[in-house]
Amino acid sequence: MRNKTFLVRDIVKILPDCKVIGNTDKFFTNIKNINEADEYSLIWIKSGYKNCRQIINNTKASFILCDDSVEIPDKILENKCVIIVNNPRLSIAKVISRLFVKESKFGIDNTAIIHKSARLHSNIFIGPHTYIGKAEIEEGTIIYGNVYIYDNVKVGKNCIVHAGAIIGSDGFGFEKDEKGAWLKIPQIGGVIISDDVEIGANTCIDRGALENTFISNGVKIDNLCHIGHNVTIGENSILTAGVVIGGSTKIGRNCWISPNSTIINGIYIEDSVFIGIGSVVVGKVKSNSRVFGNPAIKIVGNNK
Repeated sequence: MRNKTFLVRDIVKILPDCKVIGNTDKFFTNIKNINEADEYSLIWIKSGYKNCRQIINNTKASFILCDDSVEIPDKILENKCVIIVNNPRLSIAKVISRLFVKESKFGIDNTAIIHKSARLHSNIFIGPHTYIGKAEIEEGTIIYGNVYIYDNVKVGKNCIVHAGAIIGSDGFGFEKDEKGAWLKIPQIGGVIISDDVEIGANTCIDRGALENTFISNGVKIDNLCHIGHNVTIGENSILTAGVVIGGSTKIGRNCWISPNSTIINGIYIEDSVFIGIGSVVVGKVKSNSRVFGNPAIKIVGNNK
């Protein structure tokens, strides 16, 4: 069966500010990387990429998406269509999302277990063997298989929760009693996840002890992360794979936390902070700072 074909006009609908040059009669059926492209491919060249002219000369692809820093030989334009944009990476993401990703089908798998007091919007997806306790799930959210969502959890609109994630488990709180034995401190708070949040596979988010753990709009959390009790994460922050956030930590907006970083409990990370790979953060980090190391220290920024 022949793949669906796409024309210049399909790209222009998605990228209305793009500039199109070359052979506009071409069509494409797939998006591939530079090395695997065929004559029916659309490829993209990231900004600042080396050997762009050589790539364009040698590629079999009929469509090339790049920025205006790329020099396009006139001869190439006879057989190829070039789409010029400001941000190639963002633009290719939009094209893939619109043309090559199937729209999600909503529904609840018959193996999922849903508490009778759960409040679920009709337009959501819940995958196989997932458990939903006395929680609230809002419109457009996708929850994949083998997820466990405890009581007193709210998940906002258009969120994605990947397989194996656990949301609302006990925070880790203990205190020694008079005999020196560890006494568990009951964790009776909840978890509130705002809109457009993505939570990676096998990530755990603890509920708060008394107040709620709070994940703000647009936050993206990678696989195998741990978010402790009472943590707050500000809008549009990114937590990459293996990040560990200690309890009661406050993270600001637009932060980037690199893989395998650890932030100890009770730390305040202000807005627009970059934390380098494998860092251990043991103190407050001021806005617009870049920190790295164990313990993490400023490498660039305004950390006074």
